[in-house]
Amino acid sequence: KEIQTLVAEDRLILSAEALVSFIYQAGNQIGHIQESLPFNHFIELPGVAKDSSASVDLEVVEGIYEIVEDELGELRLIDLDIKIRVDGEVYQHRERPLVVDLYSTKEKLNIQKEDISILENVENLTHVEDLNVDIGIDAEEILDIKEAYIITDKRIQDNSLIIEGILTLDIYYIERFSGEVRNYKDHFPYKSDIYLEEKLDVSEIQIDSKLGDVDYDIGQDILSIDNKINYDIYLNREKTISCIKDIGETSEPIDKSQIPSISIYIVQKGDLLWDVAKRYNTTIEDILSSNNLESSYEIKVGDKIIIEKSLDKDLAAL
Repeated sequence: KEIQTLVAEDRLILSAEALVSFIYQAGNQIGHIQESLPFNHFIELPGVAKDSSASVDLEVVEGIYEIVEDELGELRLIDLDIKIRVDGEVYQHRERPLVVDLYSTKEKLNIQKEDISILENVENLTHVEDLNVDIGIDAEEILDIKEAYIITDKRIQDNSLIIEGILTLDIYYIERFSGEVRNYKDHFPYKSDIYLEEKLDVSEIQIDSKLGDVDYDIGQDILSIDNKINYDIYLNREKTISCIKDIGETSEPIDKSQIPSISIYIVQKGDLLWDVAKRYNTTIEDILSSNNLESSYEIKVGDKIIIEKSLDKDLAAL
């Protein structure tokens, strides 16, 4: 069980614990031992920066034990050897600037564009799902409960995120009537219905989830199991954007001789100042100055924008 994972310079530091459970017979009595064995593990990763993020998965590959004598010569000690495989990844979030549009106020440019696909994060969610299962067994004592789960489906449906899975229970207990050790195994489907404030266009649902600590209550002919699954959910979508691949100079000047000294443009739906400036081969700064507007001004549909022709400025708007 992972406790904490840290990334240091050139290494990954893992703190975890192995949860060990033994059922044994001493004379005519059945006993049960549960222990938590903490451990730390260091993985050398040359080139990894300390501000990176990390995620790990732990899997018990092998467990070997031997009953050995204690100081009094009695077989009361357990010598345990556990092999645990650690699968992990270290990653960083980096920002890459992309030029999606440009123009020159003086010279015609040879611009090559390309479409690229990116994964856009739409929304992040956290959710705790209660898992409550009633099992028809008559137990006097619970010796061990092992739980596992898998997510079988995840989807957006109207204004809900639906997560479906299967919970597996493996229980060892002492039966009330016979006093014998019994084993119970079964699978229980579950469904999480997480409300979304709005319907989202999502192409990828990424889920990090962990099972909590089990709790139970023994009743007459029934065992009630309670647990929780903690979800960290990342909703993403693929987005295609057009960006500048290459820019070539043509040395061909823009002919402004036919442009009026003063033009008036009426703002249309979806227009930005950038669009207006590009259309008239001028700059945003010049438009703001000609119209006595502050740099924070946002144009609105129907605004009348004055554009003054300038032939002597050698500016490039990027």
